[in-house]
Amino acid sequence: MFVPLMLMFPEVVKVPVSQISLVSSLNAKEHWSIGEVLTPLREEGVLIIGSGMSYHGFFHELPRGVSMEAASKSFDDYLSAAVLELSGVSSRRVGIQILALTPPALL
Repeated sequence: MFVPLMLMFPEVVKVPVSQISLVSSLNAKEHWSIGEVLTPLREEGVLIIGSGMSYHGFFHELPRGVSMEAASKSFDDYLSAAVLELSGVSSRRVGIQILALTPPALL
């Protein structure tokens, strides 16, 4: 069982868990499509949890003079704006697709 679920629901002996990884192409449109497929499950009361870090840049690939913290913060700031500040699904979809093309996302 997924450890966070054990902590959230200690009274439940077994909680069915399915894991989905990032698509190897890292294509934003493909990931958005996965979210659209999962949406009806949420409406049926299925708990959907995303875990992991939003940014996985590699130090050796950063441009000279750019710190990992700065690149990560830039990516997280844009991601937060794209999903929290943009209104409407289509605006968020475009924001995420643009995010995939920003320098921090390409590292």
